[in-house]
This record gives sequence, C-alpha cells and structure tokens, in this order.
Amino acid sequence: MFLHSDFRARGAGRTLSLARFLFMAEHPRSFDEVVLAEMRGVVDDRGQSRFWDAVGRHFFEVDYPQADALSIVNKRFIADLMPRHPLYIPLLPAAAQEVIGRVHPETEPALAILEAEGFTCTGMVDIFEAGPILSCRRDDLRLVRESVRAPVAGIAAAPPGAMPMLVGTTVTAFRACRSPLTLLADGGVMLPQETAEALGVAPGDIVRSGPLKPAAITGPLP
Repeated sequence: MFLHSDFRARGAGRTLSLARFLFMAEHPRSFDEVVLAEMRGVVDDRGQSRFWDAVGRHFFEVDYPQADALSIVNKRFIADLMPRHPLYIPLLPAAAQEVIGRVHPETEPALAILEAEGFTCTGMVDIFEAGPILSCRRDDLRLVRESVRAPVAGIAAAPPGAMPMLVGTTVTAFRACRSPLTLLADGGVMLPQETAEALGVAPGDIVRSGPLKPAAITGPLP
C-alpha cells in the first residue's frame, strides 16, 4: 500500500491501513493465520536502493525501480536468479549495511501504526531494498480482536465529541470509512447520514466497526 503524499493528512493513512484489517476480521477464512507486512526500505530521491546496488544488481542487469516493477508482475524470477547461499553482511559496502532492516523515513508512521496493531519484526528483510518484514497472527491483530458486528438501528448525527471509529460493510462490495457513531444499549448503532451514504447502508444492514487507535494511544491521528 502506498498513499500519495497529497492525501496523507487527517488520519487518511491510518484509515486506509486499518481498513485492510477490518476486512480480514470480516473474512478471516480468506487469509492465512499469519499476516506479513513488507515495509518500504531506504530508497533515495532518485528511486535508487543502496542494498540493491550492492546485492541485487549483481544478479539482475536492471536498476532497482525496474526490478521493483518486475516483482509486481512476476515474483518467480526472484527465486530463480537470486543466490541460494548466505550473504555475509560484513562483506557488503558500509552504505548497504546501514540500511538493512531500516524503513524509508516516509514509512515510519506506517511502521508505528502496524506495531501498535500487534506486528513485530520477523528478522527477515526484503531482498530488494532490505526493508524489514513484520508479522502478526491474524486473530491477534488489535482491530480484528476489537471490532464488532452490529445492525444499523437508524440514521442520526453522533453526539458532539464522539470518537471517530472505523466502520465497514459486511457485504461482498466492501467499503470502509472513518466516522463517529452512536453505540446503543441493545447492540445496534446509529450512523450519521453521510456515513450511511458513503457505505451504501440503511437501517437493518449489518456493519463492522472498531476503534481507530489502541486505547493507550492518544492525540491526533497520524
């Protein structure tokens, strides 16, 4: 997932990131028990990777942007061409060693979000730019555990000061958005009109919702 810098304000990055986990909570059998997250490694302003220049370039006669684009279409060539023997880190240039396991500066907020959701480092890195690979058991993801299904009881504005939640549909055409809502004593929810319209739901439909942030985290949404 990569969100254009023009849209990284007012919690949009967190909303987009966590929407994936809300979908997993609703469709757990469509996903493996362990979820992996490949984080973007250190790449310079020209789109070049120090790690790729030190390792990958010796096995592929293309630069990093080309290799990255090829991997989206066909990952098999990575297994076919990359070395099958250990790479001795001390033998790599210092510039390449420095970026192993580090994320791109613009990826640091995304890393913080995933760690707060339960992801931890696996000790593995991406073979292209050496960004860290994280993992978490699907059912241990914070939003998967805390999200709940509820029927839409009606359409009404949320009370002033209501905390924003992540709300998603439970039908095949999945949609999700950030919105305040009202939890009722009987287990139903009241949604604002604009939220109901954005999700395409009406009273009687089932939605899934959960807190956008862990209870221990306060302050503005990154």
